[in-house]
Amino acid sequence: MPSYEVPSQRTTYAKYAVKLDDVEDMYTVRFEPIIDQQVVHHILLYNCDSAPMSFLQPSTTANMPCKNLVFAWAVGGKAFCLPPKIGFEFNIQSQWYLIEGKSRI
Repeated sequence: MPSYEVPSQRTTYAKYAVKLDDVEDMYTVRFEPIIDQQVVHHILLYNCDSAPMSFLQPSTTANMPCKNLVFAWAVGGKAFCLPPKIGFEFNIQSQWYLIEGKSRI
């Protein structure tokens, strides 16, 4: 997610969509959130069945177009590294992913 200024509301759910390269299937072996401020409560990564066009910029709209949970991180979580020869698949048939972050101030 690009840099994003957290609104002054007590609780905010910000969403941002990304489209992966359509060249070949990819795998990730490590997840590590980079958080500048200690206001992030959790981060969820979803795979989307269709393009979530309304989230190409960070948005706090209540709509959640993606339902396929891929990964979750919460306060106190560290970087997550998978064992050797194991990875999460990101395939080219389903290129859109949505990051949702919950912030509490």
